[in-house]
Amino acid sequence: MVGWLRRLSARLCRPWLRPARVLRLTTRPAETTVNCGATARPDVAQGLNLSAFSMPGRVAGLTQLWLDVPWWQLRPRVVQQLAREGWRWCWLGRGEIVVGLPTLLVAYLRAAQIVWQRGRRRLGWERAPRLPPLPTTTKSEVRPGPRRILHYLKTCLQGGVERQAAYLAAEQRRAGYDVRVVYQLPSIAEPDSAHDWFHAAGIAPGCLADVHVPPDLAALPSVLAEQVAALRPVLDDFQPDVLHCWVDDANVAGLWAGCAAGVPAIILTSLGLSPQRCPQVRTPWMRPLYQAGLQRPRVRLVCISDFGIQDYADWLGVPSNRLDRVRIGVPSVPEIAPEARLAFRQGLGIPPESLLVGGLFRLEPDKRPLLFLEVVHRLARAVPGLHALHVGGGSLAGQFDAEVARRSLTGRVHRLGRVENALLPLAACDVMLLTSAAEGTPNVALEAQALGVVPVLTDVGGCRETLADGVTGRLMPTDDVDGMVSVLHEVLTDAAGRRRMAAAGPSFVAEHYGLARFVADFTAVYDAALGSRS
Repeated sequence: MVGWLRRLSARLCRPWLRPARVLRLTTRPAETTVNCGATARPDVAQGLNLSAFSMPGRVAGLTQLWLDVPWWQLRPRVVQQLAREGWRWCWLGRGEIVVGLPTLLVAYLRAAQIVWQRGRRRLGWERAPRLPPLPTTTKSEVRPGPRRILHYLKTCLQGGVERQAAYLAAEQRRAGYDVRVVYQLPSIAEPDSAHDWFHAAGIAPGCLADVHVPPDLAALPSVLAEQVAALRPVLDDFQPDVLHCWVDDANVAGLWAGCAAGVPAIILTSLGLSPQRCPQVRTPWMRPLYQAGLQRPRVRLVCISDFGIQDYADWLGVPSNRLDRVRIGVPSVPEIAPEARLAFRQGLGIPPESLLVGGLFRLEPDKRPLLFLEVVHRLARAVPGLHALHVGGGSLAGQFDAEVARRSLTGRVHRLGRVENALLPLAACDVMLLTSAAEGTPNVALEAQALGVVPVLTDVGGCRETLADGVTGRLMPTDDVDGMVSVLHEVLTDAAGRRRMAAAGPSFVAEHYGLARFVADFTAVYDAALGSRS
């Protein structure tokens, strides 16, 4: 449906103006595009000069611009905002543009399509598509000179995936490798991008341009074909020794494109749980493509935890020893003086002798923020002067605030929202509490230990691997509220034990999650893939 609408809008658009004029947008100087053709779009739209176009041209042109944005990039709340505001919509908060009625119609159609597809995934109604065999292009030879590494991501937003990719790319660049970073989707759904993380290492990430899907990809699902078609010219031009893909959607597209281009080593990286646990990101072709790719020694699937390895192995029906484990990397955190921690607490009106429980997580259902409040509420009656703070935003922010008021915790629970530097609020806490129903490898637990803050986590996913239970932090039951309260109460009331765990945290993180080990482990995976014969 979306492809048909795109073609129709393009046909309607031609009588009034050329697509190249429609897509002439202003961008930040640091941002670039890759393979820019006549219809390539920059990554971040800041404004569009409409004065040069007639009214029919404005409507048709902006409809085409909207349709050029992949529907799976858009979150339902963004589509709802567009539909609710009707004729005006704030694009990333960087300037308002006028949209016509056809664009509003497309918004409703896309919202319905998102709901329908997500519903089918959750109900298990998807059918595996008939895919052609994975390409078997002869593997290219590794050329002499510095190793060429191409990192391929789905987006370039400020997320955990992009942070890990930036850490690795920066260290590889320092080691003398030729490193490039590209990503598939423009950053239109969130105002924050991760470009600065890569620029700090002298790497300019590029957004892949839309290209025409060639006939040899017509047998693939349209979404996958578009992704492969956009990546393939970059592979032909750069000819990397290693194609490093990040997370499932980019993994399967990179797998197909890399096999077709004969890339010597293809690394597929998962930073969490398998798609069987995350139906909102699963596509019907992921599992068969993963299974086909893992039959080739030059293709390696990397998980960040033992739990993740077993989860993927069960989903794909492959031996767990076929997968590689590389724990995430955490850089050394800056030293935060006790005086700065105390001043931050005083700024919130928290007495120096009070205990402070911190929660740094998104206010989304999987993080169970209302359960966080229930645990804090119960402890507030047993631990005099207890305070809590929360850092982060999300769709449940209104319910969170209402629950704080309902439980009479105003003045005891301090919600800071999104902050630029979350390390200082975290360092000011005595305990970091995470009540999630599902987790991969929670980075905040590692940062807490590096800062000397004791993490208390539900025993889900890879949480068990992020701490030494009873030595650097504590695990608590997943669904037993009384058990959660009991574990947290024990940590809060045992000052000597809390100091002992806080002191052991930094060395645990440095040993198991240091950047040097992170880079060395990935280098070993690269070498194993490059040393394969097929």
